[in-house]
Amino acid sequence: LLMQLILKQFFFLVLTLNGCISICIAQNLFIPKITEHNGLCLNDPNCFYEDYEGVIWLGTPFGLNSFDGSEIKTYNQKSTPGLRSNEINCIAGDGKNLWLATNVGLTCFNPEINSTATYFNKVIADTVNVNRINSIAIEGKILWLATDAGLVQFNLESKIVIFQHI
Repeated sequence: LLMQLILKQFFFLVLTLNGCISICIAQNLFIPKITEHNGLCLNDPNCFYEDYEGVIWLGTPFGLNSFDGSEIKTYNQKSTPGLRSNEINCIAGDGKNLWLATNVGLTCFNPEINSTATYFNKVIADTVNVNRINSIAIEGKILWLATDAGLVQFNLESKIVIFQHI
């Protein structure tokens, strides 16, 4: 009885793997290797994000790259007016905009119109420097930002910042 169960599981596994391989071959799935030679800012990105259209965004110390499956585009301080830092630590998206965590604050980037806005590139309450943002998480209309000084809550609608030292 145990041997029959093991054989059934083995054949199920073989059939499943065979089906997966067949599907990949039938769809001609190919994942290209993208590097600096293809236009990537750096071979070792800090972060990546896939937007709702399937575009892959890569944040590097030298700028932001997008890859739509066939073309790599570069966004940096030279090519994108208003981008205050090339060093992208983290990327999050809200369906329309990309939110970029940088060493000089939070940048909102709209790739459709190539526009940017930078938020709180300053000291909050003259005591807490939150310019370096390490990570971003989106919860509804709230951005949670991990900074060197602590956790920051940023309301996307009101643009109000609440600092929470943790």
